[in-house]
Amino acid sequence: MSKDSKSWFGRHKILTVIGVIVVLAIIGGAAGGSKSAKTTDTSSTASKTAPATAAATPTETKQPAVPAEYKYALVQAGTYSSNLHMSKQGVYDQLISPYGGKFSAEADYAIAHLND
Repeated sequence: MSKDSKSWFGRHKILTVIGVIVVLAIIGGAAGGSKSAKTTDTSSTASKTAPATAAATPTETKQPAVPAEYKYALVQAGTYSSNLHMSKQGVYDQLISPYGGKFSAEADYAIAHLND
């Protein structure tokens, strides 16, 4: 059997594994995104039905908006950490790697918020 007869996946095992991880991270991000959107919709509906008072405003705390790229980096970091059992340094190296996530500042955010 010659080397040319192997499938692309057989010749590029590492790229295949990274591709699978990326697809799982995207699916996980999409599933996680729907929960937060549902929660946001519920709170906005509750605020529409409740009368606006000065006392209600101080109790509501708004979380700062996190860009989607940062959320995606965090999801991918969680995948690397849990599925591949990588250390935080290993996860960081994979996130900034040209063969991994190609993240920069997002990697710092993901490492800081990993397992929060």
